[in-house]
Amino acid sequence: MSECLGFLPPHGTRGTVVKPSANKDRARSGRWNRRLLIGVAAFFCLLSVAGCTYHWIAAKALEREVNTAARNPETGILLGAEPITLGSGYKGVLLLHGFVGSPKDFGGLSQRLADAGYLVHAPLLPGHGTRPQDLLVEDPDTWFAAAEEAYRDLRSRCNWVAVVGFSMGGTLAVGLFAESETRQPDALVLACPFLGATRRWYAVLPLETWNRLLMPVFPYVVKGTAFVQINRQEGASEIISYRTIPTYAIDCLSRAAARVRRAQWRMHPGRTLLLYSTHDGAASPRRIRKIADRWGIPDASRVVLTNSNHHIFWDHDCEQAIDAVMKFLDEKCN
Repeated sequence: MSECLGFLPPHGTRGTVVKPSANKDRARSGRWNRRLLIGVAAFFCLLSVAGCTYHWIAAKALEREVNTAARNPETGILLGAEPITLGSGYKGVLLLHGFVGSPKDFGGLSQRLADAGYLVHAPLLPGHGTRPQDLLVEDPDTWFAAAEEAYRDLRSRCNWVAVVGFSMGGTLAVGLFAESETRQPDALVLACPFLGATRRWYAVLPLETWNRLLMPVFPYVVKGTAFVQINRQEGASEIISYRTIPTYAIDCLSRAAARVRRAQWRMHPGRTLLLYSTHDGAASPRRIRKIADRWGIPDASRVVLTNSNHHIFWDHDCEQAIDAVMKFLDEKCN
């Protein structure tokens, strides 16, 4: 009838019947799309609020740390974080401390070595032991260069030189001798060398990846005293470490570790001692074992600690760790 009256349906729709169910499906789909968009917008709003809040918390923590830390007014170095030089003689031991740490990372090892007749030198690595902001002008190259300079200086004064590297210091020790023409040490001790962060099941992605993703948004992370990787709480107060850490510096540490992992180098099996903890919450024990196999470090040259976390020279196994280092160095020196 409509056709007779001149009301023709649009071309191609003549005889088409729109089912009510199709309209309902489109309406339902539209509602879900709107809900999805609202949910995504709400998520990013919450993320922005959380980011701004954390940024404010980190800024306050950094300000408090810088303003309240006791330091030498002349050098700006935190009290207790100063470089260490002890003992004398022709036998030298270079101690390289860990990330955001200080020479005090080695606990009683420094004095034990000096008492045994070694010339001990533990430098303060660039950007460490002063203010967290000072790490922003450093990178893996400056850390490796500082380690090499300290080693060459000690080598010029001693006939026999050993290197003991803890955490990042172990990373620097391996990189120093794997990449340069520097004369190899007479003995090398790697204590919980940082070759990659310990994976957390709840993190989904590796911590290095998270840091790289969040670095543009969060310039600092707050570690605080609760996250110092040590099981013996009495030892936590002895550790001098930044509590607020630049994410840029964490990325530098990750790049230094990746650089060392790629090194094609096999250590002298009789000159290397490896110490690590099975419960290390910072330096991945799994990765340490894997790379130690690749580097050719035999089981007989590995000391596995089971009661400690990362800071083995201050933790429950500190005496076992120090005794193992002393015995190893005395055997290689004599």
